Amino acid sequence: MNTKSYTFSYLKSEDSEFQNAVARYIIERELPYILYNDDFTDRPESVIKIPEERPEQLSGWLAIYERACQAANKEFSLFKLANITDNREKNSILSEIEKNLNNKLTQDWEKFSVDNNKLKIKLDINNNELNIQIKETIGGNERFFDVVDRSKGFLWFYNFIMKVRFNAKANIKSGLEKDTIFLLDEPGSYLHLNAQDKLCSNLNKISSEDGIVIYCTHSHHLLNPEYIPINNIHIVEKKPKKLVQLIPINEYKTNIEKKNALQPVYEALGLSPYEILNENYKIVCVEGIYDKYVIELFCKLDDNTIVFPGVSADSIKKSIPYFIAYRKKYVAIWDNDKEGRNQFEKAKEYFGEEEAKKFKLLPMENKTKMRMENMFNEEDYISIIKKLNLSEKTSYENIMLAAYYSKSKKNIRDCLSEDTKQRFNILNDIINETIK
Repeated sequence: MNTKSYTFSYLKSEDSEFQNAVARYIIERELPYILYNDDFTDRPESVIKIPEERPEQLSGWLAIYERACQAANKEFSLFKLANITDNREKNSILSEIEKNLNNKLTQDWEKFSVDNNKLKIKLDINNNELNIQIKETIGGNERFFDVVDRSKGFLWFYNFIMKVRFNAKANIKSGLEKDTIFLLDEPGSYLHLNAQDKLCSNLNKISSEDGIVIYCTHSHHLLNPEYIPINNIHIVEKKPKKLVQLIPINEYKTNIEKKNALQPVYEALGLSPYEILNENYKIVCVEGIYDKYVIELFCKLDDNTIVFPGVSADSIKKSIPYFIAYRKKYVAIWDNDKEGRNQFEKAKEYFGEEEAKKFKLLPMENKTKMRMENMFNEEDYISIIKKLNLSEKTSYENIMLAAYYSKSKKNIRDCLSEDTKQRFNILNDIINETIK
């Protein structure tokens, strides 16, 4: 039974019983359920005692595995299984539960793991005890282990999947499981780097299927912009008087002049931005993050080409020395406007004629300027807005942001006018010719 008591400062003139009733109604009936897991390194139980009578409220691993049973079939229950005397019936039900568990747990683990060993969960119930083992196939032979005998990486992953996917409290509001908010502190700290990249994708999937995911991290592998929109990243900063503030990345002011749109993240993590660039990648360096969105949307880049955003025309010139030092194949592209042409000429003068062969301006037509937003005809914006069901007053930046994270990118490309498609074909040829 819940014995917590609440107070409500706005109702301080009312008695405590009334305050508690109002606060309890808001918290338990109106707010989403918040699931907070700050530590996925617990030693999971390999043997779980099943009481003869079902308690009013389940907790711990008993609650998790009870929900895992019901996830396989709503009619299943550990308490019913413990009382089944027909071993064939009991084993058939356990087999169905195992299958569901293995689909959710071990298939994902195979993607995360660095070895080729096959893992599966094996369940058994005897004498009112649920026994959990890990069955591993090594060289064609089966070996059985207790859960705690596996690696720290597997224990973290096992904790994570079981506690997030089968948390018994998440169904406190029947039928409203997607209202759950997952608060995670440093997820993946025990996983190797490649597995952290996969975890980033997994967190994105959980956020779209199971609820809202909020997590803190010091790992840039969990900030992959392919899965985490840049405008969803916030920097935590300590303020005077022990105050803590969350600052959107695009509003964060750093001690060092920013070199690109992700610089606050790099500085917060203590990284050089070039540590995340694979040496085999070719680079398209542009003035801003929305230029990156547009080029990746409407140009046909090779798989080994990335678009590297700055924060201004001047910021491109500050990134070039790193590309040279790391011997990157790159092209630097400025807007063909007054500021862009000015920085383009300064870069040519500073780096010399040979390096300047990698410097380009947006292709100009019969216009006084050509910024990335001028690559589109007015009717293109109208078509994209309709495709995305946006307001007619939506800004260029928000149109491109919505298009970039849309699931119907091909439809958006197809709705462009022929003039606009031709402009991007020309830009695409310029990029490919420069960094071939």
